[in-house]
Amino acid sequence: RPRASQEEIENSTELYRKLNNNEVTLPEPAQIPKSNLGGMLNQYALIGIGAAILINLAIYFSGLPDAALMTGPFIAFLVMLMGSRNFVSKKVIAPLNATTRHMLDVSAGEYLTQIPIDEAGETGELKRIAKMLAVRLGFEINDANEAARRAQRIKVALDNVSSNVMLADNNGDIIYCNDAVIRMMRIAESDIQAQLPDFQASTILGSNFDIFHEHPEHQRKMLDALKNTHTGRIKVGTRRFELIANPVVDDLGDRLGTV
Repeated sequence: RPRASQEEIENSTELYRKLNNNEVTLPEPAQIPKSNLGGMLNQYALIGIGAAILINLAIYFSGLPDAALMTGPFIAFLVMLMGSRNFVSKKVIAPLNATTRHMLDVSAGEYLTQIPIDEAGETGELKRIAKMLAVRLGFEINDANEAARRAQRIKVALDNVSSNVMLADNNGDIIYCNDAVIRMMRIAESDIQAQLPDFQASTILGSNFDIFHEHPEHQRKMLDALKNTHTGRIKVGTRRFELIANPVVDDLGDRLGTV
């Protein structure tokens, strides 16, 4: 959640005081109409029809020629045209433009932008949805940033660990190597190439851990079935590597890879 400002804290404290003393009541969200455009447009239509009827009655009883009766429909058309233009401009275009500005603010990362949520009708509902989207995006982006910061701290720590650390995903692709393991592999590179000619220390990251084995099927089955810590030894050429493998499991128990 975003930190509340001092002004917001003071305002909310005063509001709770008034609520506890029954000095104010909060509006029910369900009382905000979700539609109003159709009804408002019908009002202009009824006004136009009413004007046409009244004008035609006045013309009829005044004894004017029948051709004058066309005045009523013409006036009704003008009323409906001008009313509709005013209605569309104020109740549709202006709110849509405001919502567009709010969405542009959200797309620019302004997740706390002030968006009214108490307006009636379809355009009000659109603004409420925009507000919900801003809150949801703000939370997810902040949460992702915090997770990235935590991951970065862990990566920096592992980069500086003197032990050799590699992390592979569930497909066996190596997605992380710390500096120590790269240094060790560079020192041992020529000895490893005697048995694995295509091995290069510089390409370990992004490769599959099968590159360490001439016949990787056994090792892959062992790692796929890994439930607890496994300690072993790998002989590659004249080199012997002590191996400690652990499954990486998240809070839900899902396997993420092997370290």
